[in-house]
Amino acid sequence: MKTGLKHGALALAFITSFLFVGCGTPTTATYKLYPGPPQHDSEIAILDLYNASGIVVDGMRVSYGDYASVHLQPGKHKIKWTSVHGVSMLIEPSGWAQEQSTHTVTLEKGHTYRLRSDRTTGPGYVIYHWIEDANTGEVVGGNKKP
Repeated sequence: MKTGLKHGALALAFITSFLFVGCGTPTTATYKLYPGPPQHDSEIAILDLYNASGIVVDGMRVSYGDYASVHLQPGKHKIKWTSVHGVSMLIEPSGWAQEQSTHTVTLEKGHTYRLRSDRTTGPGYVIYHWIEDANTGEVVGGNKKP
């Protein structure tokens, strides 16, 4: 009996350590999505990937696992992203709800923008996607959760 408990405790410790090691440290790397040498932050627009899980900017796929932000030339950009939210298995059998959104927005130099997503709860939940100017708090694309 004591041996079974000891093996159970060891298994639990192993699984817990594996989960912590597997999670890793969030990246802070940036993806420069414009030609030429790097420019100062005051001359470019920064897109913070925030809680997006899959991102395509102007047709270029950006891996959320590898990058925390995208540096862009100011101007008009087509941004498509996916978010994933945990939900009750009574609502979605997989336990996950995924939503994709595409917005064409004009980004200003010297500004940082965040891809945001949130959802309501319960049956008939709604997922909201919006792009927020971190400098002003203004929503520049999509609909913010009320």
